Amino acid sequence: MQNRLSKKVVSLATRYVYAIILLVLLFSIKTADAASLGFSDVSGNYAKGSEISLDINVLSLEQSINAISGAVNFSPDQLEIISFSKNDSILNYWVEEPVFSNISGTIDFAGIIFNPGFVGENGKILKVKFKVKTDEVSKLDFSNGLVLANDGLGTSIPTTLESKLLNLVKVVTK
Repeated sequence: MQNRLSKKVVSLATRYVYAIILLVLLFSIKTADAASLGFSDVSGNYAKGSEISLDINVLSLEQSINAISGAVNFSPDQLEIISFSKNDSILNYWVEEPVFSNISGTIDFAGIIFNPGFVGENGKILKVKFKVKTDEVSKLDFSNGLVLANDGLGTSIPTTLESKLLNLVKVVTK
């Protein structure tokens, strides 16, 4: 009886030790720093013929970053790019000069940030100005995006690719 009881105590103690080890491992694992590629806030309604100006931004609050690339899609039936600017961009050197196509509805870019890199929110990559061509809801979204850490290894950071809905409305005249 005593032998069986001591085996149960040892078995129970072993389970507790394993549970404690598992908890220590779970809480000591560092979650991956994350980044986000998105757009500045441009809420409101936009009538046909009006202009919408917005920034393409990056957010990286915990990890210094030094390289960004991305591709943005928009509906060329609904929006037309009339200008875009690299002024005030956090990118210091363009690996791929930003280009856009009003035919295919795309914006592509790739660049680097010199040391010490960028940490923060609303890191402006490009400013884009659209002309509204229709009165529908239109969507801007990233078809791909890549953000690399300023860690000397070019480590890819998990990146959220945001979308933006634009409310394009018909103006009613009386």
